[in-house]
Amino acid sequence: MTRPQPPPRVGVAGLFGTGNFGNEATLTAALERLGDEHEVVVIAEGAARVHSDRGVPAVALSTVVAPRPGSKWVRLAVLARNRIGVLLRAMKVLGGLDAVVVAGTGTWERYGAGPFALTYELWALALAAKVRRRPFLLWNIGVEVQDRVMARWFIRRSAAWADYRSFRDVESLRAMRQMRAALDSDPVVADLAFGFAADGAPSGSGGGGREATVIVGVMTYYGLADDPKTNEDVQGSYRRGTTELVRELRRRDYGVVLVGGDEDDLRTAVDVRDSLADDAVRVDTVGTVAGLTELMTSASAVVALRYHSLVMGALAGAPLVGIAYGQKQQSLMTMLGNPERVRHVESFQVNEVADLVEDAIADAAGRERAAAAVADAAARLEEEWIHVRTALRRGRG
Repeated sequence: MTRPQPPPRVGVAGLFGTGNFGNEATLTAALERLGDEHEVVVIAEGAARVHSDRGVPAVALSTVVAPRPGSKWVRLAVLARNRIGVLLRAMKVLGGLDAVVVAGTGTWERYGAGPFALTYELWALALAAKVRRRPFLLWNIGVEVQDRVMARWFIRRSAAWADYRSFRDVESLRAMRQMRAALDSDPVVADLAFGFAADGAPSGSGGGGREATVIVGVMTYYGLADDPKTNEDVQGSYRRGTTELVRELRRRDYGVVLVGGDEDDLRTAVDVRDSLADDAVRVDTVGTVAGLTELMTSASAVVALRYHSLVMGALAGAPLVGIAYGQKQQSLMTMLGNPERVRHVESFQVNEVADLVEDAIADAAGRERAAAAVADAAARLEEEWIHVRTALRRGRG
């Protein structure tokens, strides 16, 4: 009697377990898609939290390197030893897997990134997969052109070893092509979080019958370098601009609910609310993607800076206005059929954004375009799964 073969073990790597709601949406979508046919092991910096919250096996490649006194060369030696350890752990982890998938998120964005952080860790996974002859997949990732030569080299090598590559938007594919890390034939599909639409996420009407409330998604934003030490003035400017936007929305008789897209964002939300001292402005501490999406179904409109806060608004059927720190917010709003409703985080004009909110609320055709785009994204993800599944099966020989 032949014993049944155990399910394939697949590693899912990404920016998970750090309190970012959008990345957790991506992980949820990946687990739901993979879970029926595979045993999943999550590979992430926040592995302990992933295991605690979700009950799935999870490992971290990196260990925290505490700052040490000493010369530049001593610090470099400590970093080198740590990075060698990452490669050795990647080799060990891949020995127990049949395949590894980098699932969504802003995998190779510039925001807060350095060449020897996640970029290096993904290269280590790709190299380990190549050495151990396991499939390595890049699944609807987000990418920006990296300024640093070493980062671009790590990305090119990782992409060259990938058995499958797909991207969440056209700009990510263009960035990879500019870094000589992708082909024209690589597919552009959609952000994995749009998989929630296929699972019955609530969809609002965006119009009559709603209480006149605008949800404003804030972020603790320190510029693209994401460095509080050197960019406190950037955060202060953003916070003041957001405060003035909320004040203007109140002047136009909208109630305002402030939300975050990451646990750390709630500090900014509370600061904005406290500076206004207005009972019609409140902070909602909803901490899950499902909760945030449900909350947005009751909004007259959503204004948000974080990419996935906009995705959640789209899934909820809410009229959207984007505040952008990168190309991805513009790409998303273009995909949703309303490319004109985006302004840059460091230059937006309060009255102009408030006008865009009112335009979005009044634009029934715009809501229909967005709803059609959400449905199309879910359908494309469903169709793509056939190719992802085939690539994963190559790991079983």
